Amino acid sequence: MLADWTVDPTFFAYIRAASPDDDWRSPETWRKANPSFGVTINEDDFAAEAREAEQSPSKLNSVLRYRLNVWTQQDTRWIPPETWSAGNAPPPVPLAGRDCWVGLDLAYSEDTSALLAIFPDENGDVDVLARFYLPGDGMAERERRDAFPYGQYVASGLIVATSGDTTDYDFIRKDIEEFSKRYRIRRVAIDPWQAIQLGNQLQGLGLDVVKYKQGFGGFNAPCRQLENLLSKGKLRHAGNHVLAWQAQNVTLRTNAEGMVRPLKPKDSGGARVDGMIALLMALGAWSAEESKPARRPPQIHAI
Repeated sequence: MLADWTVDPTFFAYIRAASPDDDWRSPETWRKANPSFGVTINEDDFAAEAREAEQSPSKLNSVLRYRLNVWTQQDTRWIPPETWSAGNAPPPVPLAGRDCWVGLDLAYSEDTSALLAIFPDENGDVDVLARFYLPGDGMAERERRDAFPYGQYVASGLIVATSGDTTDYDFIRKDIEEFSKRYRIRRVAIDPWQAIQLGNQLQGLGLDVVKYKQGFGGFNAPCRQLENLLSKGKLRHAGNHVLAWQAQNVTLRTNAEGMVRPLKPKDSGGARVDGMIALLMALGAWSAEESKPARRPPQIHAI
């Protein structure tokens, strides 16, 4: 030992951790991983965190990693199917003429393009209206590759197939123009990577357009907001099957600061998440505008 410089007899390491198969909700597990539980760690605070984690997969990942010393993956599946399906109700009142905030996530050929509009009401509930777009050519191959019946939802109107083998942005622009005549669009959030030209065109229609940051800083707050809406039963999406499929595909990545952002799952194959990205951008645009004392004139800017 004296000859081995890597051994320090003055240093002692003692690690306590829960096992992956332990019940993370149990106080017995909490004590197992925390030798000072009830002394330096307050049991009531710990229990409150556990209750919050039951409603939030991102919070659960944090509790497992930092409170129970359980190894977790950086990416975690986000929204349980039963949590999402609880919002299958249609809007209680017509959406026509109501204020809405729009998130627009565009794809060129592979992914779906998604327009998600949110309609908050005076009770804090949020109704969601979703539109999806795909190139019309190669539909059969796309269905085989992604293992999803796109043609069925094109026929039902949940997906619009634009002509050609790439998504027709002019069609989407015209669709948004018609959309703006039926609903009062307060703001449109766009992914600046794909949508600058379309954003300029929408600004020309008099719409307020923002370039939405696509990293942790842009998505952490709306991810938490969406979790809160879902846990309280305050999000209604009318059971849109395409959006439900994408809600089950999306995962969360957590960084070292505990912030989260949405992603496709690793080795996702044909999994698509564009509708969820657009939904989060719409929530972020709404929150950013509501936090300001007054509206600004239509322009393209960043949030």
